[in-house]
Amino acid sequence: MLVPDVTRLSTPAPRYAEPDDVIQPTLEVMVTQHPQGTPNSTDTTTSVTDRPRFRRAGTVGAVGASVVLAVSALSACADGDSSTDAGTAPVEDAGSTSDSAAEPADTPADGSDNTGNGSTGGDDDSSDEGRCTTDGLDITLGQSQGAAGSLLVDVNFTNSASADCTLAGFPGVALVDEAGDPIGAPAVREDNAPSGVVDLRPGESATAALKISRAENYDDQACGLTPADGLQVIVPEETDTTVLSFTDGSDDLAQVTACIDDSVELLSVQPLAAGA
Repeated sequence: MLVPDVTRLSTPAPRYAEPDDVIQPTLEVMVTQHPQGTPNSTDTTTSVTDRPRFRRAGTVGAVGASVVLAVSALSACADGDSSTDAGTAPVEDAGSTSDSAAEPADTPADGSDNTGNGSTGGDDDSSDEGRCTTDGLDITLGQSQGAAGSLLVDVNFTNSASADCTLAGFPGVALVDEAGDPIGAPAVREDNAPSGVVDLRPGESATAALKISRAENYDDQACGLTPADGLQVIVPEETDTTVLSFTDGSDDLAQVTACIDDSVELLSVQPLAAGA
């Protein structure tokens, strides 16, 4: 005869916990019996479960309210810090913008200073006192003579004013066509010649020696031969031009030709010297 197959032992049915109750674990034991003579005739299973309990409503409510207030306070602090940081950034940016905008304001002042410092017209005028000017000089062609592959001619500057004046340096010289327009390259300066200041009393003259190389010495295709009708002369430190016609000089001058290509230099001039 077999004994009952399963015997279940359990605790009494659960009850509602009192407010101050503490959870008490409940032990459930299940025993399984097997036929006699069978190994491990009895198996026992044990489990522990927790039973629910309740706390006082007042205590739970107070604790919950405290937690909510603490979290709210922390959130408010965090939000306040974030707001403070966010509010600070525009102030710094505004300051930077003001500094950048202030910089261009100095530019007009600097420009005015530079303009004021650059005005030296008065000094130049005072240093030009006594200098010979174009309208106070009579400019003419002097004697000319031929040389190997070139022509030498003097350009004379006579003081036609009523006061003394001075000349120094190199005059500007270029060949011109019938209309008086420059042709080719202007005269280059012969810096190896001695130079100095020439004092001219009324009626006295200074001379600049000019060398004219013959254009025929150059290839026609490279030079671009064209007739020359005279010279354009500019007094040192002046801008006004004076045109001298070759018809007023020797027969050699009437035969002078020029190169249209300004890469060919036909003229060279020496500095002004006293006497003519």
